Amino acid sequence: MTGSKSSFSDLLSDWERDGFFVIKELLSQDDLILLRAQLFAIRNTARVQTGVRRVVVGSSQSPIIEKISGLAFTEGKFRDVAMSDKIKRLLKLIYPQSDGHLFRDVVVVKPARSGCRLSAHQDSAYWPVKPTNLCSFWIALTDIKQENSPLVLIPGSHKRGVLPHSIWLFDRIKFPKTFLRVLMAVNARAGVGDNYQITGTGGVLSRVKLTLMGRLSRLSKLFFRLTDLAVSSEETSGAIQLHLTAGDAVVFHSCLVHGSTPNTSDVERIAAIFSYMPSESTIKGSLISDFPKL
Repeated sequence: MTGSKSSFSDLLSDWERDGFFVIKELLSQDDLILLRAQLFAIRNTARVQTGVRRVVVGSSQSPIIEKISGLAFTEGKFRDVAMSDKIKRLLKLIYPQSDGHLFRDVVVVKPARSGCRLSAHQDSAYWPVKPTNLCSFWIALTDIKQENSPLVLIPGSHKRGVLPHSIWLFDRIKFPKTFLRVLMAVNARAGVGDNYQITGTGGVLSRVKLTLMGRLSRLSKLFFRLTDLAVSSEETSGAIQLHLTAGDAVVFHSCLVHGSTPNTSDVERIAAIFSYMPSESTIKGSLISDFPKL
């Protein structure tokens, strides 16, 4: 859609029309080397540093997804990138009258050959934040092509507001609406945005949520699907795939319908995601001052 030489007016036009834009080479090769080194150290240590959470979904022999959160809320290269002047300038384009606040961060690893799909959804369906105008920087830390789980977007879907979402078990059984409402209420109380230590009540509910995603998913992928919201198939027409080079970024609206395909390649697919909200946002159970201001 856009490139490194696009003007701010072009980016703003893409944002308003499509709900996203692409920045080529947001990160340099030096940035990528430092980020990968920090990530390698975390993934290969038995004890994760304070403030960082690592959840591996699926069995140790056949993981389907790995999520590492809290890196941008601690010292290191991930925080440097999340709070960088480059991102601050782009946030000012999206929120010209407000300061941007870092809402959440997560690194998502899709393992080779076993990385699962993520259903088409809107981030704002998960997050009890008003107004529903957050944005995410989805940054490729590896090359991302058709076979290794590209991001799938529905251009213009951000204009539809927050759509109804469902949970499908075994891809054919629809989770009852009453239970879905209860599950989402508990989800919000447990902490949202992957950073459970910052949002929500934490404690018992947070541990239950992490157990559902991690330990129980080793027994059955069904438990992971209980956290995978999906819009109806009618809302996914016109979908496009984005193939990226490591260092490229997609910036998208929290109401944009998006998902990803399975990783069928022989290499891992890794993306870092930083999400932001404007200073006028209200967060159920938290204060805007709890979130770092750029």
